[in-house]
Amino acid sequence: MTLTEKQERALCVLDDLIDEGIDVTNLRQEIHLSNTYSYDAVRTRLRRAFGSVENALRAYGLYDQTAEPERLELERCFYIDQDYRVSENRYKSEELKELYGISEIKFQQYKKGLLENLEREALDIYVRDTFPYGLKRDYIHKHKLWHVEKYLRNFYGHSVRKLCEEWDFSYELFNDSYSSFYITQGHKFEDLVGEVLDAIYPGRVESQRRIENCIPDFIVNGTHWIDAKLSEKTAFNRASKTFSKYLKHTEDLTIIYARKSDGVYSFPNVTLVHISRYIPELIKIHRSDLVEKINAFLSNLKITIENVS
Repeated sequence: MTLTEKQERALCVLDDLIDEGIDVTNLRQEIHLSNTYSYDAVRTRLRRAFGSVENALRAYGLYDQTAEPERLELERCFYIDQDYRVSENRYKSEELKELYGISEIKFQQYKKGLLENLEREALDIYVRDTFPYGLKRDYIHKHKLWHVEKYLRNFYGHSVRKLCEEWDFSYELFNDSYSSFYITQGHKFEDLVGEVLDAIYPGRVESQRRIENCIPDFIVNGTHWIDAKLSEKTAFNRASKTFSKYLKHTEDLTIIYARKSDGVYSFPNVTLVHISRYIPELIKIHRSDLVEKINAFLSNLKITIENVS
């Protein structure tokens, strides 16, 4: 359908109303919410351009949707940007709307249904990248990360303690700047474990996948859950709660650790493995580079801990 200039200008009015959050398929009841337009003015303009309000809405694409898009197709219309904000890929969304004949209002309804999961995913990434300093209010305000503040409010009621409980982080680590060393080393070790698993199980490793209220570090072959911990003791700080929670979803849970701790640690159906146990397998697949990285990490960790202790 080729539109005249008059019709295009009339449809711009619908754009404006939708931007104001008004359901244009229910103009008579919703128009009072507009700060710019009145019902009579909008109705008159649409009738002059299209003959009726219904014809105008049809030209806008609010009727005759051809089919329902798959959830994955809708998710591809959005991405998490470098500031951890959920953003829309306009090219993909316009392409999808055209393919299925989706109206702007219907697309916004689809978007609303996706936002919670997308924003939770954005917050998950933010926490992994910035914990602990990124959760401090002065950091969020300094960097104007208001959307992150909204995520924390929506999912944890602004409670960092609740977030730490779900992620199995020690709340004391959040409050103690001295402990940032251990957090940094923990992140480095997790990255190293990820490299090792990817080498041994190529294409079969998922990282930081949320399953209900659980976020295991890695899942291998869809069922084998793996967490990377700096030490055995770290793994057992919240063991009874964490392990019980994980074992509701898997019968195969492994903890890979870097430092042996004093004492004996065990938990039913949980396997404890030192990172060095993977060295023979890495040698078999000719990944001596990772063997060197493991040995270097363990050596540096021991020296550094002795220096800060």
